[in-house]
Amino acid sequence: MVEIDRSNPMPARHLRRHWKRQTSRLMLSIAPILPESFSARMRRRMAKAMGDAHPPVDRPIGIETPRASIIKAKRPKSGRDLPNWILYLCLRVLAQQYWVFPAQRLYKFRKSANKRAVLLNGGNVRQVLQEMAHDGLDYSRRRPSYGFDHPIGFRANMLVNLRPFELQIADSIHRPVKRQPINRSNFIAALNIALSKSDGAGVLALSHDNYRTNVGGLQLCLLIEEAAFLNRNTAYIHLYPARSVSALAPQEMLSNFEFGVTLNGEWFGHILARDLLEDITAVTGKGGRFFMAVHSLLGHSTEITARLYHACAPERAFFWLHDYFSLCPAYTLMRNTVSPCGAPPPESAGCGICHVGRHRTLHLNRLRALFSEIPFTVVAPSRSALDLWQRASDLAFSVALIQEHCELHQTSEPGVGQPPSVGLNAQDGSRLNIGYLGLPMLHKGWSVFAEVARELVGHPDFSFHHLGKAKSREAPPGIAFTPVTISSGDWAAMSAAVRSKRIDIAMLCSLWPETYNFTAFEALTGGAFILTLESSGNIAAMVRDHNCGMVFGDEKALRKAFTDGSLVREVRDRLRRNRPRYELVHRNMTADLVA
Repeated sequence: MVEIDRSNPMPARHLRRHWKRQTSRLMLSIAPILPESFSARMRRRMAKAMGDAHPPVDRPIGIETPRASIIKAKRPKSGRDLPNWILYLCLRVLAQQYWVFPAQRLYKFRKSANKRAVLLNGGNVRQVLQEMAHDGLDYSRRRPSYGFDHPIGFRANMLVNLRPFELQIADSIHRPVKRQPINRSNFIAALNIALSKSDGAGVLALSHDNYRTNVGGLQLCLLIEEAAFLNRNTAYIHLYPARSVSALAPQEMLSNFEFGVTLNGEWFGHILARDLLEDITAVTGKGGRFFMAVHSLLGHSTEITARLYHACAPERAFFWLHDYFSLCPAYTLMRNTVSPCGAPPPESAGCGICHVGRHRTLHLNRLRALFSEIPFTVVAPSRSALDLWQRASDLAFSVALIQEHCELHQTSEPGVGQPPSVGLNAQDGSRLNIGYLGLPMLHKGWSVFAEVARELVGHPDFSFHHLGKAKSREAPPGIAFTPVTISSGDWAAMSAAVRSKRIDIAMLCSLWPETYNFTAFEALTGGAFILTLESSGNIAAMVRDHNCGMVFGDEKALRKAFTDGSLVREVRDRLRRNRPRYELVHRNMTADLVA
């Protein structure tokens, strides 16, 4: 049941508009089997319901709309045709409702009466996948389903269920939000007290969500940064968009844009951007050093961000490259969410077939305006991230530098870094413990790990483990789950879990070019051997720099190493050597740059 915020009439209006739009789509789905005059009326009704703000969208090349890909069925001429005709009608309704229905591209069924086939096969999905996915993916093998239910792989499943980017944004805008309005008087009083204790020194940090209630690498960065500034008695103000949008906030939202506000680790509630600008202007003009740190612009407004900069008048403004949102709305640089694109020019053919391609030009124009107004110091956590960003970006900036999130200190002390017990199970001929670290997300390589685990479950040489906060509901059987939560003051929880579970191999096969990746360094300090792909960005660079694993060109080469025994021989040989041991020391993020 949808919960409606009664204090704000807008969500209810949006909800009525949403259901009207959905009803129109359902009625349009049956138009091909109705008289032409009735079909025309349905199309006019749908256009009127959706309005000018939501024009009909084009599917990416190779993913046809249901209306174009299904051969029009004839009305039933006999009772024997009626069941198939009803089945066809149901499929049409489902296809129009969800835009893409897997049965369109996978199955055929024949009318038993006249032997005429109603074709539900798109015909070009295989070609699109071969162009966009890695060359090493084997499309010919039919794999059983364990959640990624497309018979030719998880990438095909993502493409089949890919929704137009316009609809993703519209859903985010119309989704009701549980607002908890801020008490402005209490917030202003707390802000004045915090700034008075710090002699006016403060930091205004921006990210895409509440770092104290969510988990991830970026949230860990903010926890570390906040702790460092509070230790220096510097006020830490954090802002995130109250409404989660998978792009920059649309310009029509500027009048009622809201922030969630956290001050020195305490969450205060939601506040309108215009009210926050007044409060920030009133309290930050009293002297003292002030800084701005933009960690993520996802869901933010570039126009409001520029106004915040002028309101707090910081000495320096830092822009962190935790991802590539400053290059494309698809912040992982994954074309249609399935394959890395390398951020080609917006007018390229690659952007032309991507579901966010036509949004990228407006996205970059708004970012150019922001970077021309704010002299950002661009901070990248790795050389690979900075090289990719500078090669693909034309944004103006003051200076660019590299500040890694962690430092690896080599040590030989027993009990620090990798304990002597780690890897002994690999030397005595028993199973190798293979682990996946972190949230089960496709671009992080969960699907690659899950497919390997499904194929090798019960193998005498391997056992599979998942270490992270959340267990995947689509995990194949045979993967042991261990809950691991990284919290403030316990940054080494993942490394400790790798050691306690005696993980020999960490499969970190990210499909996107990682800008840093904490789990790779946590796996190394936990004593694990790392397997990754060439596409993983900084993970592959780290593995090569420290000679702590193997980098494969594609998933086919990775699976072959498992099945032909070469991986087992290589890992057992390396685990027998006297490998260096490391301990992980976290940097203080922006706090180290303003010391």
